[in-house]
Amino acid sequence: MGEGVRFAPIVQFIDEGGHVTEWQAGAGIGEPEPAALVPGGLPDGGFKVYSARHVGIEGYVIPGVPEGPYFLRFNGTHLWTDARQVELRSTLVQRPSLDWSVPAGTALDLHVSGLAPWQQTDSLRLSSPNGGTPSEDMRLSIAEDFGGTLPQPGATQLDVRVSRFLTLLDGSQGDSLWVQQLSESAGIDGGHAFTRVVRGFHQPGVSLKPGQAAALDVGLTEGNERSVSFSVDVAAFETQLRGAHPQAGRLRSLNWAIGARPGAEPFARLGSTPELAFASTSIDVALAPYTVRFLDAFPERWRRVAHVSASTQVRLTSGDSAYNGTLVLRRADTLEGLAEAGTLAPRLGPVRNLRINGQSASIGLTGVGGTPTVSWDPPELGTATRYFVQVIALDGTSRAYVVTSDAEVRLPPGLVSTSRFVVKVTATRGAGTRSPHEGELPLDMAEAMTGILSL
Repeated sequence: MGEGVRFAPIVQFIDEGGHVTEWQAGAGIGEPEPAALVPGGLPDGGFKVYSARHVGIEGYVIPGVPEGPYFLRFNGTHLWTDARQVELRSTLVQRPSLDWSVPAGTALDLHVSGLAPWQQTDSLRLSSPNGGTPSEDMRLSIAEDFGGTLPQPGATQLDVRVSRFLTLLDGSQGDSLWVQQLSESAGIDGGHAFTRVVRGFHQPGVSLKPGQAAALDVGLTEGNERSVSFSVDVAAFETQLRGAHPQAGRLRSLNWAIGARPGAEPFARLGSTPELAFASTSIDVALAPYTVRFLDAFPERWRRVAHVSASTQVRLTSGDSAYNGTLVLRRADTLEGLAEAGTLAPRLGPVRNLRINGQSASIGLTGVGGTPTVSWDPPELGTATRYFVQVIALDGTSRAYVVTSDAEVRLPPGLVSTSRFVVKVTATRGAGTRSPHEGELPLDMAEAMTGILSL
């Protein structure tokens, strides 16, 4: 028997000033207990469970785990590893101690001046990264957002009450507010159209008054613009997605975004918020060129990031059961990496020949059991460093996932909780390199899916 496994689940908070705070994460309410699951550890070949014990600031220890591979289970993640000390780190962009109890009536009354003449497709965006994800990219774009009436075309000022805050901003804690006007721009130098920041305003030290409306004068201004040129290889994204499943059709969507986020660390997120420029690319062209200009008034110490995301729809049927699934292909870069690439095409494709218990699973299987073995061939394009395996019920819900570097894994008990389901395997490069909860730039992800499976 081994001396045991140790792991410390850490949440790293990065605020808008770039300051880093680390907290230890606890086991989630309603989640299975943290444990190691060892396959073949029982006489019938099943998984033997070794419970974890919390040991204070050092995290958790799991005594008695034998040498060799096992699943480390913590808060829905099942990491397949043979390590005796495991890092479970995740990063959040926000202030660590947020107040999520926002009383009714809490609002900001904004008097906005200095608008570029308002267009019908314009929007106003509020961003306070310290306030967490809900406050990072709050957009006002429909009549309801503006009190029932959209700004008049050509307007250069407006008054609006904003009450959608989910956290209480506190200026004494360093919370500030960016207000920006987003406007659609015609293609430049023959490129495609896009949306960009054209005017901006920053107010340091912004506080919300619980249950009251606070007034703020917002004087938008122009400023120095960034410029970048690139092309999106639409045909290449479609080719890779069509290979993700025999029922995969044409591209459903393809979009890109350039954004900024606090902190200089190379960690990657699925989005690029708050966005500086973005577009939904036409799926009816093979190559979409862009020359993009946008106002960038965020601090220079923030990291500029970019991503391209493509998706397709897959409709699966088996008897009287059906499932409408979405498969996604994504690449993420720093802004410098995007500019250097020039043409943005996939760098990693989906896994091939998905199998369940050794049988081809693209058209579905019956009698697979509650702990089936999932295997696949590596992507033809690129080299994956980690795979994420997810069991999805036909209503779209998913309880947990497996993270592995191997191209075969036997699912641990508890992941399959319904009689009919599908398995999605996401090949990644850059995701889960330091921790299963975190990726690094550049990042690539490509999804593939089985047919409908049943126990």
